[in-house]
Amino acid sequence: MAEAYQVLARKWRPQLFAELAGLEHIARTLQNAIRLDRVGHAFLFTGSRGVGKTSAARILAKALNCVKGPAVEPCNQCENCIAVTAGSAADVIEIDGASNRGVGEIRLLRENITYLPQSSPCKIYIIDEVHMLTTEAFNALLKTLEEPPAHVKFIMATTDVHKVPMTILSRCQRFDFGRLTGATIVTALTEIADREKLTLGPGVPELLAREAQGSMRDALSLLDQARSYAGEALAVNDLRSALGLIEARHCFALLEKVVTGDLCAAVGLVNDLEQAGVDLKRFSEEFLFYLRDALFLKLSGELKGLLGISVDEIGLLEPLVAGNLLPYWQQLFDLWQEQYSRIKISQTPRLALEMALIELGMVRDLLPVEELLGRIDRYLKVVPGTLSGNSPVVDKQAAPVSESRSRNPVYPTASGLIKSQEEVRRPESSQVSRPRSTTVSSYLSGAPATVNSAVVKNASLKESSRVSEMPPEPPSPEDFGEASAIDGDNGLQPGFSGPSSGVEAGEKRGAEVPPRVPPRPQKSAPLKTGGGALPATEPAREDQQAQWEAFLERLASQDARLAAMLQRSRLQPVNGGTLLLEVAPHALALLDQESVKQDILSLWAEFRGRSDTLELQFRASSAFAGYSSTGCNGASSSSGRGSSLPTKEEIFKDPAVCFISDRFGGRVTEIKPRK
Repeated sequence: MAEAYQVLARKWRPQLFAELAGLEHIARTLQNAIRLDRVGHAFLFTGSRGVGKTSAARILAKALNCVKGPAVEPCNQCENCIAVTAGSAADVIEIDGASNRGVGEIRLLRENITYLPQSSPCKIYIIDEVHMLTTEAFNALLKTLEEPPAHVKFIMATTDVHKVPMTILSRCQRFDFGRLTGATIVTALTEIADREKLTLGPGVPELLAREAQGSMRDALSLLDQARSYAGEALAVNDLRSALGLIEARHCFALLEKVVTGDLCAAVGLVNDLEQAGVDLKRFSEEFLFYLRDALFLKLSGELKGLLGISVDEIGLLEPLVAGNLLPYWQQLFDLWQEQYSRIKISQTPRLALEMALIELGMVRDLLPVEELLGRIDRYLKVVPGTLSGNSPVVDKQAAPVSESRSRNPVYPTASGLIKSQEEVRRPESSQVSRPRSTTVSSYLSGAPATVNSAVVKNASLKESSRVSEMPPEPPSPEDFGEASAIDGDNGLQPGFSGPSSGVEAGEKRGAEVPPRVPPRPQKSAPLKTGGGALPATEPAREDQQAQWEAFLERLASQDARLAAMLQRSRLQPVNGGTLLLEVAPHALALLDQESVKQDILSLWAEFRGRSDTLELQFRASSAFAGYSSTGCNGASSSSGRGSSLPTKEEIFKDPAVCFISDRFGGRVTEIKPRK
């Protein structure tokens, strides 16, 4: 009679501690206990299926009952070792906890342990699936397990240690058998295939290890099944067909359509798979592993040995992977891993799979940060209207110019204003708002920019009127003509000498009050080019500051860099040949350079229309002092006119902020002081 076939899982069961693949720490502990004569009376082996719990228990039983023992390694040649291997040893009793789970079986066990072993040093009880015992059975075993006879050893194995009572766990030495790694299973399968004279194609051991999910017994069982299908030479396609796995060509076709953006074809492929009877949940899992293979292939060509696909499939996948960067494939894998967790619990897996594919197709390749920064640098050097040039930057968030203003623009010049068709009134104070940033097209086309007019409230007339910004120089008397006198009925006098009673009389009569006329300025004597002192007829401080504000307005269109550094600066009274500016403290280091000073002086002289020899000095403005994260004097600095922190409107006028806003579409959400 021919000998019965023995499956690979039983034929190649480990018989020595050294053969326990991936369990070296457990084997070493048990061997040292035997060597030092410190073997306990109760052991608990816990772990997932097929990792070697029962095999380790039998090896320990053979090592304790070996004729040459207790031995660190059983000889497997004596009668006791052979009997244990065959499962016929009288002194090694294996009990199935699932079928002998009652208190009656435990009572019988307690009666039998009093008898001495027949031919071995120890009587060993191996209780498999011990967690299946009832609560009463565990309670009946407690006393015996805690104080058994000297010749009795208990070895218990379980896949669900959480069901074992703590009273049992505390009486045993616990050993956790973790899942075996893929590399460990691949190595063991390769050795067994060589002994069995099997030819495993590239990717076959890796695919078997992946399907085994950490179980050596499962891997050998799958190898047995594939061997029956393909014979002594096993390829990846044969293994997929034998195990009913999804063919890699379906995964490649789907991935190709996703990467190329052909989502219609990708969704149509899902319908074809469903019509062919493919389990879509299983296919989603296979596609996840296929994305992992693509990611590994992009990461390094040295990882080809870890892929679960054939050489031909790798050749198809390589050109597709080369077309995108590594972060793109990482995105695909992360996104599909998240979607797979939804697909496998969905009641409608086809709908979930289709929506996941559409989301996967919208992923775009990411550029490295270094490349993005390089593009920005090249843009700053080439494109006008950025921080690197002399043109003002663009504020994408700026409010659009109204239709009326676009029809009636007001253009500032160095010598005065070109008035629009609308009548423009002159402000009473030197507070002039800065212009809004204009659109990109206005600068690229060379069209003149519109100026943001300030709104001045007339306390007497209680109405608001649109005003233009102050001219850089006071107008000459010729601008007003000879008829500069005001109707005497309203009591107004030329100049800004303060409110007059004529305004109040006009309010009482209800008559329309004409706009105030600025005073006749006295022309200043030109500065001496030799560096002499300024004349005594220099304009008042308010007029000087207004002129400086107008200069800054023009500077924004000439040199955005200098305009940003001089933002919110104030011109102090001129003393001799010195031009003193109060600026923000953080701008001192940038401005206090000879080249920067020369640029400012030359632009200032060009603006005023005369060449003076001046010395430019800077000092930190006291308005910026004393700020912390909570503002001045501990007050909040997020809002309020009492703080010198800029408002959102002022922030948007900063050239650097305008550039960032235009390029990246940002907006100011919070203002904090510099730490």
